Amino acid sequence: MGENLIQELAAAFTRFPGVGPRQAKRFVYFLLKSPPTNTERLARLIDELRRKISQCGDCRRFVDTVELQAKQCALCRHERRDHSLLLVVEKDIDVNQIERAGSYEGRYFVLGGLVPLLEDEPDKRIRLTELKKYLDRHEIKELIVALTANAEGDNTAEYLQQTLKKYEADGLVVTVLGRGLSSGIELEYSDPDTIKHALSGRIKIS
Repeated sequence: MGENLIQELAAAFTRFPGVGPRQAKRFVYFLLKSPPTNTERLARLIDELRRKISQCGDCRRFVDTVELQAKQCALCRHERRDHSLLLVVEKDIDVNQIERAGSYEGRYFVLGGLVPLLEDEPDKRIRLTELKKYLDRHEIKELIVALTANAEGDNTAEYLQQTLKKYEADGLVVTVLGRGLSSGIELEYSDPDTIKHALSGRIKIS
C-alpha cells in the first residue's frame, strides 16, 4: 500500500511542467523526510489556492479573489490603459514579464496553451471560445499575438489569424511580435529590452 502511494504521488508530480519520473520521485522522498509541519503547510497552501485564487472573467489570468471586482482584475479595470489594444499571451507569467518591461499600455488575454502541429482539435488546446467572446464584448482595434518564437507558437498565431477573419473583416488588425525574440525562447525568459524591441517592431499578419 505504501509503495503504491509513493508511485501515485510521483505520477501526480510528473504532470507538472518539466518534471520527469526521476525528479518526481525525489520530490516524494523529500516530502517523506520533511518535518510534519512542512508537509501540513504545503497541503494547506494547495487547499487555499483553489479557494482564494480566481480567474479574471476578461483576461483569464489567475489573481487573488479579493482583487476581482465585477469579475475583472485590476489590470482589466485600469482606466488609463489603452482598451483598444489586446495582447494575447500563452501563460500568466508572460503578462508579468511584459509588465516588467514597461512598454505596453493595453490589455491582455491569456490563451492557456499553444496549438501543436498536426493537432486535430486545436480549440481544446487554447481558450479560443473565450477569446472570441472577449472580442464580441470589447471594441478592440489591434490584437497582438505574443507567443513563443517556435513552431508551435507560429502555428498558433496562424491558427488565430485564420479563425479571427470575421473580426478582421470588421476592422480588427492582427499583428505578431517582431523577431527581436530569439527562436525557441519563451516570453517568460526574455529580458525587458528584448520585449520592448519585439513590441515596437510588431508586424501585421498577412
